[in-house]
Amino acid sequence: MGLLVVWIWAVARFLDPILPFLFLTLLAGAAALGKRMLPRAPLAPAVALTVVITASSLAYVTPEIVSAVSCDRSTPLQSTGCFTPHERAWLAAAVYAREQTPASTRFMASKEGAFSYLSDRKLVAFANVLQDGSEGVIQRMQDANVRYVVIGTGTGRQRRLARVLVPVCERLAVAQMFPPHAAILEVLPGLQTDPVKSACPILVRAEKGLRLWSESAPTSGEES
Repeated sequence: MGLLVVWIWAVARFLDPILPFLFLTLLAGAAALGKRMLPRAPLAPAVALTVVITASSLAYVTPEIVSAVSCDRSTPLQSTGCFTPHERAWLAAAVYAREQTPASTRFMASKEGAFSYLSDRKLVAFANVLQDGSEGVIQRMQDANVRYVVIGTGTGRQRRLARVLVPVCERLAVAQMFPPHAAILEVLPGLQTDPVKSACPILVRAEKGLRLWSESAPTSGEES
């Protein structure tokens, strides 16, 4: 339990691998306590703790199990049981990039590896472009031949990306949107600006971690 006090990562995937060891430690402690305090039923505390852990775990994972059973694996990107709406929107953006843009097109996204793998497109390193903040960021993207910026992961890195781009949002335009949580923004060439500032509200909402569109927004594949 002391490890949890000094654990510095908030991401659950770093904690999940050590949870079985924590549970084993708790059960061993309960068994030792039972042996000392309840000699006639030394395993009673460990059994009770096992029941509590099992019941709480089942309550937590049952919705995920039900969702997995309803997943249509023949059409996973469209099936509501395979991915959340957030994930389906982001995956749709990657598929669109792979199918609708030239192979030489360069993108920038907060999850470079995953998007590059799914889209089969080159991505420019996120940190290299954003390291100096908003000032000159469009020029740095143009120098790196970045044609599109992908919004849709909902991570802290994406909020950082949006925060840097908000002050220069008129220099980008919505190329395609995938409601409710993803969009592909085009980096306009030269000094061009988007007269309607279509990317601005999207970046503002992305910075705050909000949905990018309402339920009435056009669905994936419709032109903005």
